[in-house]
Amino acid sequence: MKTNIIITTLALITAPAFADSLKSREIHLDDCPPAVRETILDNARNGTIEEVEHIRFGDQLLYVAEVDLPQDRDLDIHVDGSGNLIETREDLTLAELPAPVSSALQKLGGSTDDIERHIKGETTTFHAEIDRKGLPDLNVVISADGQIIEQTEEADD
Repeated sequence: MKTNIIITTLALITAPAFADSLKSREIHLDDCPPAVRETILDNARNGTIEEVEHIRFGDQLLYVAEVDLPQDRDLDIHVDGSGNLIETREDLTLAELPAPVSSALQKLGGSTDDIERHIKGETTTFHAEIDRKGLPDLNVVISADGQIIEQTEEADD
């Protein structure tokens, strides 16, 4: 589940003292503070809100809403405890990618899988997994203009 990945990531990037105090629980949308609820609803694009995870690490709060969109796609909405939108992460298909991003992925070869668009403030990045036969798979992060920001190899399963 994506939320588990998010929690693990938060634990790794926060100070060890905070990692020990990381607490997560699923809550109902109606139990969110009004500002958080409003931000989630404003960004859900009429999708079905499947769950909201309330995550506390140290004195910080994060709410992650998992939204089901049409065509079996997911949207995650990350909101801080004050109701500020932090980031959205949305599943995409190859056909929906901007041309520079699609071109950059094609140049890497292999079969592209699990594509997400991350929007954080004014910055949009695209994250994808590339399966390559006989070579390690790649995890890539690409900017909207097609520049590869990050590329890591992972062992083939």
